[in-house]
Amino acid sequence: MPAAAPAAAAPAATEEAPVVSAEVLQCCRSLIVITSQEKVKEKTVFNVKLESFDAGAKSKIIREVKTLVPGLTLIDAKKFVESAPKILRENLSKEDAEKMKKTFTDLGAVIVLE
Repeated sequence: MPAAAPAAAAPAATEEAPVVSAEVLQCCRSLIVITSQEKVKEKTVFNVKLESFDAGAKSKIIREVKTLVPGLTLIDAKKFVESAPKILRENLSKEDAEKMKKTFTDLGAVIVLE
């Protein structure tokens, strides 16, 4: 059997790292700060969604939905509640969405803010 030839040695790395100016570094830092600030933006508009409800609280929730939507009949409110999960209100401020969530949660509903 022929002997294996020795592997060629890798050339030594003699290149130096590129020099980056202070202006370029400052620019990169600014971009990082801007990007991280964009990710921190807080959501200000919410949709209130009825996910589910306690069976014992169904009538209370139906009445609350009826008062929430003017012109809604009791039968329509019942159908709305029974078809959960369903959006109760859209495009509410955080304060209004939290108030509505608390009201329905106190009645026995499971509410999600989207």
